[in-house]
Amino acid sequence: MFGTKQSTTECTALLSHLKGKNFALYHCTEGIEERYRLAFQLISWALATPVLFYSGYPFLHSALRSLRRLTLNMDVLVALGALSAYSYSMAMIFYGGEIFFDTASMIITFILLGRFLEAGSRLKAGNAIAELAELQPHEALRVTESGETSMVTVAAVQSGEMIEIIPGDRIPLDGRVVDGEAEVNEAMLTGDNRGVANYIAAKCGITDVQAGLGPLEKAAVIRALKAKGACVMMVGDCINDAPALTEADIGVTLGHASAIALESASVAILNDDLRLINTLITSSSRCFSIIRQNLVWAFSYNLIALPLAVSGVLHPIISALLMVTISLVVVSNSLRLKNL
Repeated sequence: MFGTKQSTTECTALLSHLKGKNFALYHCTEGIEERYRLAFQLISWALATPVLFYSGYPFLHSALRSLRRLTLNMDVLVALGALSAYSYSMAMIFYGGEIFFDTASMIITFILLGRFLEAGSRLKAGNAIAELAELQPHEALRVTESGETSMVTVAAVQSGEMIEIIPGDRIPLDGRVVDGEAEVNEAMLTGDNRGVANYIAAKCGITDVQAGLGPLEKAAVIRALKAKGACVMMVGDCINDAPALTEADIGVTLGHASAIALESASVAILNDDLRLINTLITSSSRCFSIIRQNLVWAFSYNLIALPLAVSGVLHPIISALLMVTISLVVVSNSLRLKNL
């Protein structure tokens, strides 16, 4: 039988003891011995410190620079959330409250993950630019007065000197043919001659032709068009086109263009095919559409999640996770540009 007073008292004490132990499962270090609780807290402090101040240094440094300029960027929010959790947890070690070192560490970890994935996308874009730069020849075969040839850098070739073009090579500099015959891609024509320009214009259905213009005159024509409110695209591939390419709203050159033209233009078409200009315009329109979509995602987070995080309604970890998610969405959406 279980009717004795002693048995009832023992059962009540046992249930109370078990109830207390069950409660401790939901309160981290609460309910365990003080020496073990303090040990766990100190270990958490030790593990969170390098995460915040070493791994999170770029965010802290950027936030400090932003505050010195009296501006606020995203890194200020990251630093504020992580430092707040870290500082509060330090105080709670001495006052016996709940600690949140894991929150500070997770905020930094989530944001670093997003930056890592974003850096990978930027690296791919950088590789594409490097491949574009490799299309421009960096050396030329210079011919001396005695007829000897030597390979020199393009920058070392002076005006008036001769270079030799071997069949199959890319033409590194602008010039005129003084000896020999070869087939050259007709895209190398400058169109400065009135007869050539009129012929090409007739084929393309162009009625307004201005030929025989020098570099500054071309730039002046574009400047006049812009003054009338026109958005001007300039297509050129020679050194003489550089001022006009710079003056235009959109400067377009081709893969075989001179180094100065490549540097002056906003866009380079790798294939020497002017028909790709239509593709360029279509791709640019889709690119701007993707940019607008990314802005919507970014502003949606800033307008909704950030106020909730600052007011304490949204947990800092959830806020950081949302930030990383938005970053991944933006990066993934941007990668669609590869299919344009």
